[in-house]
Amino acid sequence: MEYKKRYLGIKAFGIARVSDPKQVSALPAQKRRLYDYAKDRGLDLEYYEFNESAYSGDREKFLSIVDKIMAYDKYCVIVFDKIDRLTRNGTDATVDKLKQCVKDGILELHFPSDGLFLSKASPANDYFRLGMGTVAAEYYSLSNRDNVNRIIEDRIAEGQYMGRAPIGYKNVPIDEHHSDIIIDKEREPMIKKAFEMRLEGFSLKEIADEMNRIGLRSNTYKMTKITKAQLSYMFQNKFYCGQMYYRKQHYPHRYPVYISTEEYDAIQEITKGKRRNYAHDVHKNEYLFNGIIKCACCGCSMSSYEKKGHIYLKCSGGHGICRNHASEADLVTQVESILDGFKIDESIAEHISAEIRQRDVHEFEVREATRKSLKNECQILARRKKVLYMDRLDGRITIDEYDKIASDIDEEMKEKEAQIMMTEEKDISDATTASYLLELAKRAGALFRNSRPEQKRQILSLVLSNLQVDQKRLQFNLLEPFKSLSNCANSQKWLPRSDSN
Repeated sequence: MEYKKRYLGIKAFGIARVSDPKQVSALPAQKRRLYDYAKDRGLDLEYYEFNESAYSGDREKFLSIVDKIMAYDKYCVIVFDKIDRLTRNGTDATVDKLKQCVKDGILELHFPSDGLFLSKASPANDYFRLGMGTVAAEYYSLSNRDNVNRIIEDRIAEGQYMGRAPIGYKNVPIDEHHSDIIIDKEREPMIKKAFEMRLEGFSLKEIADEMNRIGLRSNTYKMTKITKAQLSYMFQNKFYCGQMYYRKQHYPHRYPVYISTEEYDAIQEITKGKRRNYAHDVHKNEYLFNGIIKCACCGCSMSSYEKKGHIYLKCSGGHGICRNHASEADLVTQVESILDGFKIDESIAEHISAEIRQRDVHEFEVREATRKSLKNECQILARRKKVLYMDRLDGRITIDEYDKIASDIDEEMKEKEAQIMMTEEKDISDATTASYLLELAKRAGALFRNSRPEQKRQILSLVLSNLQVDQKRLQFNLLEPFKSLSNCANSQKWLPRSDSN
């Protein structure tokens, strides 16, 4: 075969990666595919595998391998099973570095399962496919996170608290898959007394001394003495009056309370000098560019303000020395001009969408395997808890020991159940994402003009990064796949060669 003669004896670095310790069972399959691929082409393979995130900032093992490859003084090939084994971050500087090495003719990047092979002679379309694959992989990872968050938010909306109950409460199992929070009868009288003392004006030190005298201990594993800091946190915790805290917001919960809302407010009044003042809170998202654009002169944030019915941006730093400013309307016009510049051929868009739809079949198989593994782990945990319960009945462990271990098992099962639900609710395919991005690329300017402010901010976050203003001119970096798309538009080199891989 022609390609075997071309690669015979050439050094290849095969890299297999998983992003979670629970996925290490997938490494042997990656390893087998990489070795089969190298053998089929006569490549001299040097194999690496590791467990590490595909996002920049957490890639020490990968970066050490890249350094070794960069030190290799001959032409070589780097082989990943799929694009997402390389990165799921469209702004990864290391990936840009590798792509530049490909363009300089130093090495090649191969992704056999995606049918993508990048060399110096590769057309712009191949680089665009790499950009699209990176964005689709990033979306897949983020959508998984969003699905887990959605499950948690549904439970929060039902009044179910997902964390460890505060002191004065207890997490108790209901069955193999559910738990509840009840009043801790042992600590209840002491917690009530603490609130009563605070309402009567006693200091934190006086309350702490009294709580330690009557035997109140923390609900941590070591059951330490109560401190002033713990009491301060307890008196500010709205859980005791019916509100639980989740992601900077309070939601009503369904559990018993110790105090009324009026009593909680009275306690906050007693804590003089420590009340948070919300009167001057600002809404950071009132303006389109607020919080996402900086001054190119001094690096400070650009702040938005209104004057005579128009919105302007000015540098917020420099103690008045930096006078960099711009009109929001002028910057919007520049953004629209950038977005209007994207062009993509319909046949290329359909070709890329078809390739990503084919890859979805593999993603479904991975989810099925993950779901089966998670269900097996849940069954093991359920059996473990059943044995633990028998140990409790037989007196081999104490009730407190049982409660602690059972609570840990319940938390682990909750996490696995959420992951199972996430895989079952995964009805948005990467192909849908690709279609949206391609549609955005074709109609970016029109979509931006016809969108609401919050949607415009989302479009900006998908297309541009590192926004800066320099004397009324917008500076930016293009994100993938729009960066590759821009290069394609400039080169007009879309279709692959007839003899390309």
